[in-house]
This record gives sequence, C-alpha cells and structure tokens, in this order.
Amino acid sequence: MQSATVGFVSLGCPKNLVDSERILTQLRAEGYRIAASYEAA
Repeated sequence: MQSATVGFVSLGCPKNLVDSERILTQLRAEGYRIAASYEAA
C-alpha cells in the first residue's frame, strides 16, 4: 500500500513556520510523504 502524500504551504509569521514544522514532523512520523511542490501533492 502506498503512503498518502500531502502538500503544505505555510504563510505568515515565524510562529506559524514553527507550527508548520511541528505538523510536518508529526505527519512524517505517521507515515505520510511530504510533497516538494504543489504539483506533486
């Protein structure tokens, strides 16, 4: 079975970027693949 792929765009202040990184880390830990571009998601 293939892993789900997600795309993520973070806009805003540095706090938002920190939150985005935490979310991405959790998604990776749960087996999601993170797309490098909008088109790849």
